[in-house]
Amino acid sequence: MESILVRAGRLRKDCNWEGSSFLCQDFQQPNPPLIVHPANFDLEDRVAIVFDPHPPAEAIYTDGSHQEGETGCAFCVIQNNAQIYQWTAKLSPHNTVIQAETLAIKEAINWANSKGISTSIWSDSKSALGAISSFKSSNPLTQETQQALLQNPSMQLNWIKAHVGFLGNEAADNLAKQATKEGTHLHLQAPKCQLKKMLMNLSLNK
Repeated sequence: MESILVRAGRLRKDCNWEGSSFLCQDFQQPNPPLIVHPANFDLEDRVAIVFDPHPPAEAIYTDGSHQEGETGCAFCVIQNNAQIYQWTAKLSPHNTVIQAETLAIKEAINWANSKGISTSIWSDSKSALGAISSFKSSNPLTQETQQALLQNPSMQLNWIKAHVGFLGNEAADNLAKQATKEGTHLHLQAPKCQLKKMLMNLSLNK
């Protein structure tokens, strides 16, 4: 099992074990740091993890969900206390909640960028927001999110408490949960930690 972890996880080579194939392309590999001058990396100032109890009437809310072995994510656009747009995706069971949370944020940023909108995006995931604000992240999905955010200097990311009655947060939560059961499937590489989990399950079941 250790040899498989090394071959697929570190050496990026396809391999087989106990009748199962493990393709290196199915697992996330760390990237080198973003090539951005520190003076131009202002995300620490634009990602707020301090709770603001008064989110604006117009904003985007994101969420990710993992329940009953399934993963989904979503974002919704709220304007004047009404939902005017939504996006959802069903991920694979091996995708994690933080992947789902980060993907939802990335897609929300891309949507706003495509519309030329400078708005605020609200997420209840401190882990995802903290990673996005970090200059040293090597996670490919996080880096893609950072690059999208850097394209829109006026956009802010904010943390919001979950399950306390905020319309946008509750709507995004419901959409993400619904996406675990149905919706368009979106392929996202599994985190490397899932490789070890898969191997352990095969070992226990053989």
